[in-house]
Amino acid sequence: MKSNKSVIIIGNCPSILLRENGEKIDSYDIVIRINHCVTDGYEKFIGKKINIWATTKTNLSKGNFVPKDYHNLLHVWHRTGRTKNISRLPKTLGSDYIMYKTDDFKKSFGHLIKNDAKNKWYLKDTNQEFCTGLLTILTSTLFYEDITITGFNFYEEQEGNRFSEYYQKDQLDKNGKHYEDKHIEEDKKSGFISSDMRNKKKKIIEDMESQGLIKILR
Repeated sequence: MKSNKSVIIIGNCPSILLRENGEKIDSYDIVIRINHCVTDGYEKFIGKKINIWATTKTNLSKGNFVPKDYHNLLHVWHRTGRTKNISRLPKTLGSDYIMYKTDDFKKSFGHLIKNDAKNKWYLKDTNQEFCTGLLTILTSTLFYEDITITGFNFYEEQEGNRFSEYYQKDQLDKNGKHYEDKHIEEDKKSGFISSDMRNKKKKIIEDMESQGLIKILR
């Protein structure tokens, strides 16, 4: 049975800092944050509460980031079984869950998957895998009924803003570069970050909103 607790999922796009929603975000029963979810210094915009961390983190991730209150998390949602196995994260009081490339995911979201000849799981009508943000939103619908999302534009701001995430402007090196810049450029070249991918993800979000599966805090 799905929980009826109020849930909010926080994305990391730069424009999330345009609205002071921190107090409202922290008022939700369950707050889900994704990847490098820095809160120090951003509390008035995005709050500080975290109950579930959805992450792609591996032992190759730079900086060894874990969220504040990590040890008190209810759950850690890992991208795949492989990323979980090589993450080498400290223990929490909660449990782990694998979001992607599982039988549960295929059963629930098979209509969104395109399998190629090598059985790679691509987003339907693309040659790219699901991003962690979309995986997190989809996964939340398996466990919760009252879901709100905010801070997701799937890299739309890349066209007019070089920063891919809200926190990067405060983490630049002396040359004005961020260690994640090279990954963003690789994703642009591969097509993982493209207007076509963005539009397909936005259409999924629009459909979920119209079906009452999620709400959007704008």
